Amino acid sequence: MANPTHAEYSDKSLHYRDCLHSESYIVGLITSYLMRMLDTYRPRVDNPRVLDIGCGTQPLRAFLENRGWLYSGLDVEQRALNVKYICSLESPFPDDLKKSPYDLVICSEVLEHVADWRQSFRNLADSTKPGGRLLLTVPFIYQLHEQPYDFWRPTIYAIRKYASEAGFDLVDESMLGCGWDIFSTLLCACSHPVYIGKRRGAWRIGSLLNYLIKVFERRVIPFLRRRFHLELKGYYMVNGFVFCMPDKQLAASQ
Repeated sequence: MANPTHAEYSDKSLHYRDCLHSESYIVGLITSYLMRMLDTYRPRVDNPRVLDIGCGTQPLRAFLENRGWLYSGLDVEQRALNVKYICSLESPFPDDLKKSPYDLVICSEVLEHVADWRQSFRNLADSTKPGGRLLLTVPFIYQLHEQPYDFWRPTIYAIRKYASEAGFDLVDESMLGCGWDIFSTLLCACSHPVYIGKRRGAWRIGSLLNYLIKVFERRVIPFLRRRFHLELKGYYMVNGFVFCMPDKQLAASQ
C-alpha cells in the first residue's frame, strides 16, 4: 500500500512545512504519520497534556491546541515564544518536569542529533506518565543536516532496544517511505548545476543534465508512482514508533 502524504492531513493550523523541495518527501511522510497516530492514540481524558521535545519553532502547537491539547515545548534554545523548558534531551531533565509527566510526549526528528541515547530515553521515560504514550520519529535514510550534531541513522532494532531498556512497551512500529520516496530524495540532491570537465560547451551538457534530472523527479516519477509500487528491500526513509509507559499500579490492582 502506498504511503500517505501530508496532503491527506491538510489543516491551516498545522505549520509543519518543508523548507526545501528536497525535504518535501520526508516531511510528507513524517507529517502524515504524526497526524494518524495523534488521531489514533488520543487519550480519553479532557484537555490531555502533551510535551513536544525538540519543538523548534513549534509547528505542531496550533494544531494540537485547536484540538484541546495542553501544549508544552522543550528545546535547547528559545526558537519560538513560550518554550516552557530550555534543556537538552541528553542532560538530566528539571525536577518540575519529572514530577509532572505528560499524557503524550512527541519526539520527532530529534534523536539523530543527540549522542547519549541511554540518558535521552531515561528522560523520555521520566516525562511520560504511567499509561501515557511516546510518539517518536527518526530518519533512517536522509542527508546530513544540522552538522556537526548529526550522529545516527538508527534501525528499528536499535530504537526498540533503547526504548525497552527505559521501560516502554511497543504499541506501533512503522517503516515509512517506499522506493519512490528514496529515489526522488536522491534525485533532489543531484538537482544543482553539474559541471563536466573543462571542455568547451561542458556547461551546456551540465545544464541539460540538470534539467533532465528535475523533469524525471518532478514529472516522470509522480507518473510512475501512480501506477507502480516500488519497494527496495531493506530500505526505507523514516522510523515511526508509538510506545506506552506501563501503569504498574493499575496492573497490580487488576
